[in-house]
Amino acid sequence: MIFNWKSFSDVAYHLYEYSKEENYLRSSVGRFYYAAFGLAKEYYENTHHTVIPSFNAHDVLIDFLSDSVYSEENELSEFLFQLRRFRVGADYHKIFNKDFANFSKEKYLALEKLIDELNENPVVPKF
Repeated sequence: MIFNWKSFSDVAYHLYEYSKEENYLRSSVGRFYYAAFGLAKEYYENTHHTVIPSFNAHDVLIDFLSDSVYSEENELSEFLFQLRRFRVGADYHKIFNKDFANFSKEKYLALEKLIDELNENPVVPKF
């Protein structure tokens, strides 16, 4: 069975809504990022008929999307890059800005919407 990355964002929303304590918000940031990464990776692999290698997959996907000739994919790259920065901050920095949870939620929603639009109206030619 193929994992539904949108359902993974449910965990992020639950953590985000459950408590405004720092530990829950930090965890929600990570879940928003990984849900976004999963959606973007699935989109890219299906659209470009390729497999993102496991080694350094996050950098590879962001780079592939950033190097794309399609502005929509460049935008996906930027969303992922920003979400990843928030996730790294939430996981490793001593000081945590709680706004990162809000920003992560907003960026995730924008990425999900863009992927839905790309799936409905592809910009990449079908082979």
